[in-house]
Amino acid sequence: MKKENISYQRARMLSNLTRSYLAKESHVSHLFGFTSNAKNVASVISERENDFSTNREDLVESLRSQDRGFSTSKLVDNNIDSLLQSNTYTVTTGHQLNLFTGPLYFIYKIVSAVKATKALNKEYPDKNFVPIYWMATEDHDFEEINHTHVFGEKLIWDSEQTGMVGEFSTEGLGKVISELKNVLGNDIQTEKWVEILGNAYLKQSNLSDATRYLVNYLFQEEGLVIIDANTRLLKSQFSGVIKKELLAQKSVGLVNETIASFPLGSKAQVTPRDINLFYVRTGLRERIVKEGEFYTVNNTDYRFNEKEILAEVENYPERFSPNVILRPVYQELILPNVMYVGGGAEIAYWLQLKSTFSYYNASYPLLQIRNSFLIIDKDSVDKVLNCCLELEELFYPENEQVKILLRNDNPFVEELAAHKTEVNEKIKELIIQLEEFDPELIKSLKSTKQGFLKELKKLDQKIMKSVKRKQQVKLSRLAGIRKVIYPGGVYQERTVNVLEMLALYGEGFLSVIESQTEPFDNEISVLTMD
Repeated sequence: MKKENISYQRARMLSNLTRSYLAKESHVSHLFGFTSNAKNVASVISERENDFSTNREDLVESLRSQDRGFSTSKLVDNNIDSLLQSNTYTVTTGHQLNLFTGPLYFIYKIVSAVKATKALNKEYPDKNFVPIYWMATEDHDFEEINHTHVFGEKLIWDSEQTGMVGEFSTEGLGKVISELKNVLGNDIQTEKWVEILGNAYLKQSNLSDATRYLVNYLFQEEGLVIIDANTRLLKSQFSGVIKKELLAQKSVGLVNETIASFPLGSKAQVTPRDINLFYVRTGLRERIVKEGEFYTVNNTDYRFNEKEILAEVENYPERFSPNVILRPVYQELILPNVMYVGGGAEIAYWLQLKSTFSYYNASYPLLQIRNSFLIIDKDSVDKVLNCCLELEELFYPENEQVKILLRNDNPFVEELAAHKTEVNEKIKELIIQLEEFDPELIKSLKSTKQGFLKELKKLDQKIMKSVKRKQQVKLSRLAGIRKVIYPGGVYQERTVNVLEMLALYGEGFLSVIESQTEPFDNEISVLTMD
């Protein structure tokens, strides 16, 4: 196996804002606390100890209760117990309850958090660091999680259930597991994973427990602690924030002020609401909206005045669910967290939230981008080299790759470019002369220029079509490479399921990913598999 790292800048991936963050550019330094590295964890710990506290007893009680009935490793149990100690901190990653873990980056995120934890335990021997997977059980976007892709086949779980996906019954998943078995084929490894998935999705009553079973199976020997924060005990710690959000509605202004301070060319990842909370009941998760003197719940008949809704928070805090703006605040209030590991889009939206954290007196963690991998076989690498593409060019848009691929096959590229330059220069000279002679003619001249350049562009396109017809072998080779990197037109780690990789490379695939994951690494790793 061979590994080569490529920076996100070279690959032209991620948003401008996230790339600026990773590059430590000064114009985004106001959007976060400390840059992410092992040394700066000490600063976050100091900040937490001085200004913030976590109810460790409630946290551990919740975790123990949730793990009851599941077979967890001694290391997981010890990690949960250690959270009672004031010198224990967490490294957290979170994700939706994707079917069969969903795309590969689900795995990469958790492994990144685990490896960061190991590094910090070596760096700070007087402290304990525990990896946490935060299950997004309160999410209600079922269409985002009800499918997975294996060997080009999209496996879909059809269900009419509504509300928080963590509460969804796993009924109907037996059919999907049977479809998966047909895709993977009949061998010992397939039988093993079908049995594991059956234990997870057919023997557990809801999606939350099914996901817990599967993730625990994969990562319990790494000491991964899994949390479902949708509990009355934990939500009661969040009730002060819920009340403040309902009454003051400050988050929307704070987030919008932060967005306004973004560097030019950076876009907001998420949009705040006036009230960044949902109201939840069985089968229901809908936005809370303030209408005059009343709080209403979208698409329902629920209606509260101020006194009534505050009483609802006091008596039933579990009926209130944070949206994307307040979920990170909730996380940091109930966990002794020092680092959040997320993808590029997650980093971008966390960068919108620092002032909101301050307002709600929540500690702002280090933000670490997860490790990213492109898994490619040697044959595909040879095709890349034969195509004269550099590795970073693998991530470029297809039209740019085609231009690079055919740059030496188009004999008119430089000539047409020279003609365009010459036309522009000559027109500039003529404009200067016409300003003295008859300024009214300048408009006509500019129109003539645009027409000529338009015809040159058409000629350029016709030439390129001709080149493509003559270079079908090269284009076919490029198409083969893109199927590996962008199966179905989507980047590999965002679509391919880990079961496909396990079928191709065996059980050792997870060990390879673990061994090649470098804590605090901010690059893409291209792994050439033997």
